[in-house]
Amino acid sequence: MIISDGQSLKDKRQAVQKIKERVKNKFNCSVNEVSDQDLWQKTTLGFSIITSSEQDAKTTFQHLIEFIDAMGLGELVTTDLQIFSF
Repeated sequence: MIISDGQSLKDKRQAVQKIKERVKNKFNCSVNEVSDQDLWQKTTLGFSIITSSEQDAKTTFQHLIEFIDAMGLGELVTTDLQIFSF
């Protein structure tokens, strides 16, 4: 994700924190910045979603991506979904 209005690491961290808080509250999932912590214009976020079916996971992930995109805090460059079944 490219943070569009970030001019410093502080700006980026504020945007990332806002995304994390809103996503956690709306989707009840785990969120963390997993890469690019020292770059002020770029971040990589990881999400953990636990559902009862693969289709529910895919649907939740799509809604989550749309929600983040609608926040307008940055540009989603790529997304990747990995599903683990137990």
